[in-house]
Amino acid sequence: MDLFLKHAPCTQVPASASGGGNAPRTKGRRAARKERFPQVDVGEFERAASGGEGVQRLAAAEAYAAERAYDVKRMRRGALLGVLRAVLLALAVPVLVAAVFVASYALTCILDGATPEELMDALAALFDRICSIA
Repeated sequence: MDLFLKHAPCTQVPASASGGGNAPRTKGRRAARKERFPQVDVGEFERAASGGEGVQRLAAAEAYAAERAYDVKRMRRGALLGVLRAVLLALAVPVLVAAVFVASYALTCILDGATPEELMDALAALFDRICSIA
């Protein structure tokens, strides 16, 4: 039982075009991609855009310059925000862990029957211990 799918070749080059060899050769990925997605001829675009003397001829690159510039800015902003999110996450995790520790310490003191003054004294002592270590 064959569990793996086998890739069928996209197109094959005739044996006469491949140099006369016996084994048929498949086209490369790049050639197959060019067949599926042909390049747009800029001259054809200019001919279609120019309807007369009053219509200014535009190249494809000039026609979409503003959209391309906006896309580049959007991608840079997205990359910058991704870096900023990573830095904030790296800083937020230790702060969150410390806050959970202090909250659990305070709740433990409260459950043991500490008054608000005793709780503040315990938290101050905890803070002094942490400062003396660092």
